[in-house]
Amino acid sequence: MKKTNKNTYPYTYARISAMKSKLLDKDTYHKLLKMEPNGIANFLAESEYQKAIDDLGTQWSGTELIERALGLHLAQIIEKLRKITPGNLHTVLEMYSKRWDYENVKTILRGKRSHTSRQVLSTLLLPAGTWLKTTHDFLLEANTSEEVLDRAGLGSVKKYLNQEAAVLENAIDEVYYNNLLTCAKQSEFFSFYDLLQYEIDMLNLLFLLRQKIQGNESSFVFIKNGHLKEQELQKLTQKSVNEILSYLEKKGWKTNEDEHAEKTVRSIEINLIRSYLYKARRLLHTKPLRADIIFGYLFGKEIEVKNLQIITKGKSLGVRIDILEAVLV
Repeated sequence: MKKTNKNTYPYTYARISAMKSKLLDKDTYHKLLKMEPNGIANFLAESEYQKAIDDLGTQWSGTELIERALGLHLAQIIEKLRKITPGNLHTVLEMYSKRWDYENVKTILRGKRSHTSRQVLSTLLLPAGTWLKTTHDFLLEANTSEEVLDRAGLGSVKKYLNQEAAVLENAIDEVYYNNLLTCAKQSEFFSFYDLLQYEIDMLNLLFLLRQKIQGNESSFVFIKNGHLKEQELQKLTQKSVNEILSYLEKKGWKTNEDEHAEKTVRSIEINLIRSYLYKARRLLHTKPLRADIIFGYLFGKEIEVKNLQIITKGKSLGVRIDILEAVLV
């Protein structure tokens, strides 16, 4: 009998392929850029986002409806993926989904620092992730940041509470990525493991450049186990922003689409993210029947949600279409 590759899931691949075909394309984004928020909401109500729009349509409208529906839709997609993914693939997906749990922890910690009310904070938490509303409530009831971290199982990063927010959040991300990398490696999802390392590189580079540009050079805490090793990153902390950008260009990280354009903080960030997303999109075209296809689709869906958030927020603020189009990823 022929041995079945444990990373081959024909049923899951067929379902994901059908879902992938419904991802929005560039032409659709161009159409949405010409619409007002109510028109965008109507468009989404006739698309894959219909259920989320219907579920929230009696409570919200306009921009608020769209933003909340995008988060709910992503949560619904993840729940669907959980139902159709077996074995090791399901295990890795569960671990991957914890990124939204940790994003919610970071949101709560920011709220604690800014003395944001529990009621307001609850509206900012993402419905995606593995934690139920009861867990969100449990975290929101915490009186201090230390207690939030303890309740979230992140007591190991409390030593960073006295440092700036970016350092603490990097430490939280390191916990997440170390667990996910271990899970992916054990399940032999090597392409996914490789892409996670590039994601870590992107986050470390964004952190490095923001710290350098803002003059916060007292502490650099990088996420470990990316392709760029910690020793290499620490050497970059001694270089100027322009020297770092030149180094990254040589390493294949495109930091400026137009060499004559002004290198602003925002443009550098956008191009670093685009450079990473180029690598992520390749997962959408991986060899059929590979487990990585599910994560390629999920990356594609996350990109789509982010683009819709940019369009919706930008239109509500009256940002010019050409500016919005330039920041879509």
